[in-house]
Amino acid sequence: MFINEYDEVPYDAITYLTGECNYGGRVTDDQDRRLLMTMLDDFYNPSVVSDPKYKFSPSGSYIAPPKGTYDEYVAFIKVSQWLLDDSSCCFKGVILNLYCLHMCRK
Repeated sequence: MFINEYDEVPYDAITYLTGECNYGGRVTDDQDRRLLMTMLDDFYNPSVVSDPKYKFSPSGSYIAPPKGTYDEYVAFIKVSQWLLDDSSCCFKGVILNLYCLHMCRK
């Protein structure tokens, strides 16, 4: 069965597919895999969809964008660039790595 054939979002299945199938072969340490699955629970859960101000971090700096068009999502991401300067950011290393990758591909 495909994901879009479910009546409700199968969060457990999506988490399993991402954490165990996609990254499972790359994450070989049990503790790292446990960390990955715990982090995915923060991103793949019903609150992300139902709570318009769902916070991905304790600081509240990272929220899900409101439902919108493609252009509105792009605008949300551009406005959120100030997060690169947030010294308290728990994702700073990840964001900076993505930013460097983006700049290298330009």
